[in-house]
Amino acid sequence: MATEKSKSTDQARVRATALRQAKDIEDRKKLQTRIADLVVEAFDLPSRSDADPANPDPADASLFRHCLSLFQASDLDDLIYERNVDNRCGYALCSRPNQKLAHGGEKVWNRKGGKDFKLINRTELEKWCSKSCQERTAFVRAQLGTEPAWLRIIRAVDIKLLDELDADSLTKSFKVDPGSECRPMSLGK
Repeated sequence: MATEKSKSTDQARVRATALRQAKDIEDRKKLQTRIADLVVEAFDLPSRSDADPANPDPADASLFRHCLSLFQASDLDDLIYERNVDNRCGYALCSRPNQKLAHGGEKVWNRKGGKDFKLINRTELEKWCSKSCQERTAFVRAQLGTEPAWLRIIRAVDIKLLDELDADSLTKSFKVDPGSECRPMSLGK
């Protein structure tokens, strides 16, 4: 009798675990679908064909930030790729076409000389219309979460756009409080 009771308890526990895992998988799929929808929403930005990426429409910037809230770097890469396939700059708030370099080589010169001279992949340069949009994208990318969205605690993410910050506010955000400097840990004996 006790064995039958422990078997039914074990079966109930296994069933509860299986149901919980199935729900987690279902929630993860829903979130992945939502992220794909956000890529599509951001793909359609900006709302005007003459939009200036340095001074985006507030509604477009707000929608872009909303889309970025669940993104990680790979989702941003998907958005850039989709926009490039449509011959548009990879920065979602830019309406200009992406660069197309004239020569057919795989590697190109980074337009710098001396010790900064590098050969880089042509496809990297062709993702954006300009160096400015490349920097805007890099600034956004640096703020994205590194964990997949289904592992994160969902909360409001305050993504800043590079052109919204002036030099003073940018420096303030990176300043370290002198009282909070890192010091070697003292090991008490």
